[in-house]
Amino acid sequence: MSYLIKIGLRRLSREKGYAIVNILGLTVGMASALIIFLFLRHETSYDNYHHHQSSIYRVATELTIHNHTQQYAVSSAAIAPSLSDAFAEIESYVRIFLPSYFLHDMVFYHKGKAFYEDDLFAVDSTFFSFFSCEFISGTPDMALSKPFSIVFTRSLALEIFGQTDIVGQQLTLSDAGVFTITAVIEDQPSNSHFQFRGLMSLSSMNHMSDKFKLSFGEGFGWDTFTQAYGSTVVWSYIKVNEQFSPADFLANQWSVFYDQHIKGLIPQEHFSMKPLFQPITSIHLDSDINYELSSERDIMRLMNKEMVVVFLTIGVFLLFLAAINYTNMAISHFNKKRKEMAMVKILGSKMGQLLAGFLTESFVIASISMLGALVFVEFIIGWVNDFLQVNLSLYIFQDWHVVVIIAGVFLFTALLSGLFPAIYFIYTPPVRLLATRFNAGKNSLLLKRILITIQFSVAVYMVASALVVYRQINYIQDMDLGYDVEGVFAIELHARESKERIAELEKILQKDSSVVQTARSNYVFSMYPIKHTILFNTQEGFVVRSFNNIQTTPDYI
Repeated sequence: MSYLIKIGLRRLSREKGYAIVNILGLTVGMASALIIFLFLRHETSYDNYHHHQSSIYRVATELTIHNHTQQYAVSSAAIAPSLSDAFAEIESYVRIFLPSYFLHDMVFYHKGKAFYEDDLFAVDSTFFSFFSCEFISGTPDMALSKPFSIVFTRSLALEIFGQTDIVGQQLTLSDAGVFTITAVIEDQPSNSHFQFRGLMSLSSMNHMSDKFKLSFGEGFGWDTFTQAYGSTVVWSYIKVNEQFSPADFLANQWSVFYDQHIKGLIPQEHFSMKPLFQPITSIHLDSDINYELSSERDIMRLMNKEMVVVFLTIGVFLLFLAAINYTNMAISHFNKKRKEMAMVKILGSKMGQLLAGFLTESFVIASISMLGALVFVEFIIGWVNDFLQVNLSLYIFQDWHVVVIIAGVFLFTALLSGLFPAIYFIYTPPVRLLATRFNAGKNSLLLKRILITIQFSVAVYMVASALVVYRQINYIQDMDLGYDVEGVFAIELHARESKERIAELEKILQKDSSVVQTARSNYVFSMYPIKHTILFNTQEGFVVRSFNNIQTTPDYI
């Protein structure tokens, strides 16, 4: 084998131009495929890092109102505890609640400094037994065990305090109480469907009656949510044992549970509901329903299983294109090799030896190309991460799948690149190789024509696809939204003291000659407001309509 490698390197050193063109072609193809496959690895690895990922399901909701069915990622605050109490195969649960979505004035104060955080969620104390997080300080079992406990991520701790050594610091939430920071954890990895910047104990909601009263009115509290099976306000997750089967549960147990626990608590006419059990590792690619955890950040959802197949096909096409290009160049380079190959055949080299020689040369070129591809990927991967908002890397010690991807790309390209020219030369008779005027023959010409046709077809397809995607992206960026966004600014007010003086702020703005008009709304126009579903009794019968609504002043339009 070593002598074959030496021969291959010697030939490449003699034919530098041929070698450089081949190496560059394979380098570009391999680098492009590596980026695509690393991205696909990221997209298909969502939530795989959780210790109990195989036994965790999200409990979504399917609501049917007069034959009008809608699915929601959220569920009732009562459903997960009830299921856990009623069925032994459901071992525990955790609920995730977004206080800032429902409660007013979620502004925290620390030594005269105020801050508001959109991605601050209230969760049950079992959260860290479901979601694997890396602790910088504090412990998982105590972090959310008491009311008015709060956990910061590294980024939020640095933003508010400038350091991560903040356990024991206290924050005041008006009309609620004093929260104590009990832990600091690392930010969530990019391949998690649930991104947050801070967590507070859900048990705190039981002690925030004033906050609920200000937001909803007299007599309304957290217990109102926990008793309302028809009110979907939390994301619920359950951890199950091996005996649990979602299909069997829905077929055999749900109807009995529904009749015993839910049927008498919600209006039954024209209304029914059932849970949807979503494996946590499938949420990112499979789930695209109302109120996904990322719905306000990613209104336009890109990746799903179909898109994974599309990207995978593109990656394979790129490698196939690079290999065919190598083959065509090898065949075009034929005249310099034909006499050498004829003598090798005449001297008794067997088919296996000839094949080994060609594959060795392609492996040598592919090895050099792979090194170039890895350097190129390392050079541009930061830009790719910024553009796609992901965290791709070539660190083989962090993820063994990266090694598989690199090895797979290398072997696929090297084998494909060496196989075609090897077959071409091996099956050409020595007599024709030694002819003064060599004619390739019908079979050889047919092979070359087929390869060139495939190469150009794939290239045209890829270019056309890229142009379509480019035009579609431009269309999305420049499409008519129904309103003119130029010169429109939104000022978000979160503290009650600021909201009480909003009329004063409007007067100040209106006095400014650069301000044409002002209006108020309870939602920023790019947010996803609460959805309402109403059953209308018309002359033609019952009609269901769902809509999102916001409250505005007349000038908003």
